[in-house]
Amino acid sequence: MRSFITSTAFAFVALALTIFSMRVNAQFTAFSGNECTGDVGADVPCNNVCDDFSGRQSFRIDADAPAIDRCITVYSDNACQNPVSRWNGTGSTGARPGICIEVSTGTPQLTFTCASNVNCI
Repeated sequence: MRSFITSTAFAFVALALTIFSMRVNAQFTAFSGNECTGDVGADVPCNNVCDDFSGRQSFRIDADAPAIDRCITVYSDNACQNPVSRWNGTGSTGARPGICIEVSTGTPQLTFTCASNVNCI
């Protein structure tokens, strides 16, 4: 019986740590309207994965995200191959935590990547 309780407690702690670490890494939220209004997209991690950006007009890095270098790139295709805009996470116009960035490129904006600890090239 003691072994079962210990195993169950360990599994619960492991699950809780996994869920907590997922939230800690979530940093990027996109919106359907300008100025971070309208429908809210999923809060996703800044992990350089190609994610959907269709129907989105603005984005924000979570206010509680670490103040690190990051590069947000928006693409005109579904495979993150044709970049149309980039924002660094630093500088006066950068995509810093808590700042809303409007995305209007005049071209389709279908996908994006957000890479942590990277400056845009």
